[in-house]
Amino acid sequence: MINFNPNPCVDKPKDIKCNCTDEKADLKNTIQILKIVQNCWADQVPNDGEKISDADAIKQSIRCLEEYLESLAENTPENPYVVNVTGLTQEHFHTESSASNVAGSYLSQIIQNSSKYVTLKEKETSYNNAKIEDFSFAANSYLTGIMGYVSMGYSIGQYAFMGCTSLTSIEIPDSVTSIGFVTFGLCASLISITIPVSVTSIDSGAFVGCSSLTITSNNTKYVTCSNGHGLIDTSTKTLIWSNENIIPNDGSVNSIDSYALSYCPSLTNITIPDSITSIGGWVFEGCTSLTSINISDSVTEIGDYAFSGCSSLTSVKIPLGVTTIGKYAFWQDKKLTTVKIPSSVTYINSYAFRGCENLEVIIDNTEGAVSISSGALDDCKSVVYLKIVNH
Repeated sequence: MINFNPNPCVDKPKDIKCNCTDEKADLKNTIQILKIVQNCWADQVPNDGEKISDADAIKQSIRCLEEYLESLAENTPENPYVVNVTGLTQEHFHTESSASNVAGSYLSQIIQNSSKYVTLKEKETSYNNAKIEDFSFAANSYLTGIMGYVSMGYSIGQYAFMGCTSLTSIEIPDSVTSIGFVTFGLCASLISITIPVSVTSIDSGAFVGCSSLTITSNNTKYVTCSNGHGLIDTSTKTLIWSNENIIPNDGSVNSIDSYALSYCPSLTNITIPDSITSIGGWVFEGCTSLTSINISDSVTEIGDYAFSGCSSLTSVKIPLGVTTIGKYAFWQDKKLTTVKIPSSVTYINSYAFRGCENLEVIIDNTEGAVSISSGALDDCKSVVYLKIVNH
């Protein structure tokens, strides 16, 4: 059951399927009509006790409607309705959504269609052995929070809360053991999350684009760094998420997971320490404020899409030791002007520098020594090989 009553004067409907914009217009019209009737009665029958009683009732109705209208105006992401949720079943979280057609679960659609900012609250788990399914609340712009032990069961599916731009807080109960791929992706307003001790698996990109987030962890496998602005999988020494300019250089990490720092608007420059041996795919994708990268000599591979969409990137030094540059690695980095490819590089994958129209590529090798896949250098301003084959 879903119900709320934010205004004591007005009995709110039991569901939240109404449209705020239309509701406000209807209320304003009703108030205006009641005021006209009130004025007419006040002028024409001032001494009729029965009419005066009716007029008082109309006056009271006007007051209640105006207060309710004011409460609608005050409904914002910072001041959402708290909706008590009980009796949930797996069906409420079921969704047929896909990445190309995000409709959300039954519960999510009720919230989205209401056009009201809502925080869900549940004190007891309604069912066991269930999960928040893939895409359950994806792209729901009116969900602001989840409080209490909401029925998340054992798993939170991939993309479950992706793009919930008003979501500021969520409590993950101890029953949850896994958090899926891009579960909280692009939740830019999300401020805090605690990783419970029960979690044993966090997939890549779980917190990608969460630029305001600070994480607390009660978990020994997943520990925080940078005062809660980074998260490390200690079992593999992998940095799985960060929204700051710092990658730990104390030996606690030796790899960077896919999407770990993607879509981080505050990232302006980054130094990759000597402990890192590989840069995963999509690691810095969409970091539009990133201007320079210092990659350590220990890195041997730059993953697919690693720096794609870094539209402010002007400088990158690829160190001697890198052997592979992934597909679309520097895609659409239009401000790059010069990149030197060291002699250690033997393979440049498809479209690695696609869209880099101002780029001069200098390859410290002979033309036949480097395998270059289709479109890798096609858009570049020029390509120069520093070595020639001696016949």
